[in-house]
Amino acid sequence: MLPFAPALVALYWEQAGASSKEVSVKYSGRAACSLGVVLGLALALRAPAGAACGWSLFPTANPYPSGNQLTGVTGTASNDVWEVGGSFHSKRSLGYALHWDGSAWTSYKESNPSTHGGQFSGVAELAPNDIWTVGVQYLAAGYGQPQSIIEHWNGSGFAVVPAPQPQQFTVLYGVTAFGSSDVWAVGGSQSASSLEQSYLVRWGGSGWTQVPSPNVAGMSTNLDAVAGSSANDVWSVGDYYGNPSSNYGTLAEHWDGASWSIVPTPNVTGHSGRLNSVVALSATDAWAVGEYVNGTKLAPLTEHWDGSAWSIVPSPDPAGGSVFLLGTTALSAHDVWAVGEISRGPKIVATYTMRWNGTSWKIVKSPNVHGRPVTLLNAVATIPRAGIWAVGGDASLKAVFDTVTERYACSKETLEVRR
Repeated sequence: MLPFAPALVALYWEQAGASSKEVSVKYSGRAACSLGVVLGLALALRAPAGAACGWSLFPTANPYPSGNQLTGVTGTASNDVWEVGGSFHSKRSLGYALHWDGSAWTSYKESNPSTHGGQFSGVAELAPNDIWTVGVQYLAAGYGQPQSIIEHWNGSGFAVVPAPQPQQFTVLYGVTAFGSSDVWAVGGSQSASSLEQSYLVRWGGSGWTQVPSPNVAGMSTNLDAVAGSSANDVWSVGDYYGNPSSNYGTLAEHWDGASWSIVPTPNVTGHSGRLNSVVALSATDAWAVGEYVNGTKLAPLTEHWDGSAWSIVPSPDPAGGSVFLLGTTALSAHDVWAVGEISRGPKIVATYTMRWNGTSWKIVKSPNVHGRPVTLLNAVATIPRAGIWAVGGDASLKAVFDTVTERYACSKETLEVRR
């Protein structure tokens, strides 16, 4: 189910007054994005006794008056944070990146977009002069004929790097990097009359190549996110779906250093579900998050890999509104985060964040933009020595979007690396 417009399809349907059940059919979970570079180290946020911790809105930039949203975030330090997303209106969009240098934001647009626009969906940073972004460009008006796009930042500017286009339509949603010669990007590809297929490409240092990946027999298969604990332990998650597309299920694929294989993931019995984001701490500790259909609403879905199997881990399911979990990150085995959105009523959407403390998931209060009926989070990442950053968008009643950045931090905190 390749996208026909820049992300947040669920939001548009909610604002239009569609029921949560209708949203679950039409939303394709494509706002999910990469978690950037996942190091084989544990990061621990240490706060002195009595220090206050919490989420707060962080001032960000809106480079385009037609509307903006953010779908990816990564960084190496408090003065080196990158966010990506897209500006859009009814006819076209434009992908762009924002860079925080510790004192101000700078905006960079796609270096070579199609005349019909595009957007960035994921970002991964290896170093301040080695950053990858992935997404989509549209070859026809009205967000038609999507083709994947990959761009690289060399320290002074973005440049398009050719990517394989195996079918008529291709889209990349997530990217992760393990070294300057080992980068993965994932998404979906499809022709006008075929099932969607998983789409995996790898940067080996001199070019991008497509790597064979499995698909669910007789079903369309899509990958939304990718992350790993090492170059030989990489996970990609998404969903498979049939006809009608309201019948869908969770999907996880694993790279062991030699090939990709589908690893069974559970679905809530009798309910459709999907996975939008993944983070891996080690070969025996990974998390994937998404949502599943629970009656006439969507409920949060969290799954854990223990080295032998994926299992569903109960998570809070607030009464009433639908929940989408779109991003996840981890500081340690006892400190995992998931972010997304929750519908609070007709045309009202709020941010939603949860934290795993090693025993259970707990809802953590997160702010919303004052005076805007919609605020949501699409992605989250841990930034060394800078806390946890989440990005998304907020909207007016007329569906004019602005960027949103939030930061979870503690007063007088330190972020240390534990090997």
